[in-house]
Amino acid sequence: MAFRNSEAELELAREHAQVECAGPQACAQAWGRARLFVQQHSATPIERLDDNTIETRMPHEFGVAYFWALRLKADDGMTVIRLKGLCRGMYSVDGGPGWTYRSCAAQLREAQNEFAREVGEAH
Repeated sequence: MAFRNSEAELELAREHAQVECAGPQACAQAWGRARLFVQQHSATPIERLDDNTIETRMPHEFGVAYFWALRLKADDGMTVIRLKGLCRGMYSVDGGPGWTYRSCAAQLREAQNEFAREVGEAH
C-alpha cells in the first residue's frame, strides 16, 4: 500500500514538473533555465543537449537521482518543457520497489516539485 501511495505522489509530481512557454525568446530562456536545473540536480554531467533534449548520464552509483528534460510542441501551439528523473536501483525487475526506492522517490519528488517554480516564465 505504501508503494502505491508513493507512486501516486510521484505521478502527481511528474505531472506538475512541466512549464509552458510561447514565443522563441520566452522558450529559449525557459530552456536555458531547464538546462541549469538539470545540471544542478543531477549527479552526472549533461551528455546530450539539443533543441529538444537535455540528458545526463546515468550515474554508476545506485540510489542517486539523474534527470533529463524534453521540449515538445503541444497541440495548441504552446511549447511544453517536462522534467523526467530516475535512480538506478529504484525499481526491481518485476516493477515493484527496489532497495533504493524510498530515498530515490524522495529525491525525485523534491526536484519535480521545484521544477515548475524554478524554470517557469515567472523569472
